[in-house]
Amino acid sequence: HIYRVPLDGGSPRQLTTGPFHDIDPAELPDGRIVFTSTRAGTFEEYHNPPSRALFVMQPDGTRIEPITVTPTFDNEPKVTSDGRSAFFRTDTFFDRAKVETQIHVIRPDGTDGLTEIGADVGADYGVRLRQLGYGSPAPLPGGKLACISNRGNLVATPGGAEPSFHRLPGG
Repeated sequence: HIYRVPLDGGSPRQLTTGPFHDIDPAELPDGRIVFTSTRAGTFEEYHNPPSRALFVMQPDGTRIEPITVTPTFDNEPKVTSDGRSAFFRTDTFFDRAKVETQIHVIRPDGTDGLTEIGADVGADYGVRLRQLGYGSPAPLPGGKLACISNRGNLVATPGGAEPSFHRLPGG
């Protein structure tokens, strides 16, 4: 569950309840909280763990609403400089026996979701024919995103092609 801890000390206040796994909270510019949760009530079909999607709630834990829907996993929402949420989505391709993770962004109201770092960048995902492994988005000033990758740690301009990404030293 998600708790709010006072900066000056005191007791943590529980914001979420129920038979869910609520994790990865991030505060949005308007004060609401975006987080990852199993509240969708679906299960990933291969190993059958609960699917995870992104939800938003008021600062006091009320009015919880979904902003993404996926049969697999949306994880680690981080707030970008323009107020959107960057997160990584796991996609499973059973016919090719592989899993891909890509960085997506979405507005806090659940609109304009698209792939920012991964294959076929943009709202029209198209055909993914290569293995991708991007995760742990970290928004940077100026709209760039740092992320980890199966090809190294990167700083990327959202929507840019992988050859333009800046690789961080040290692998």
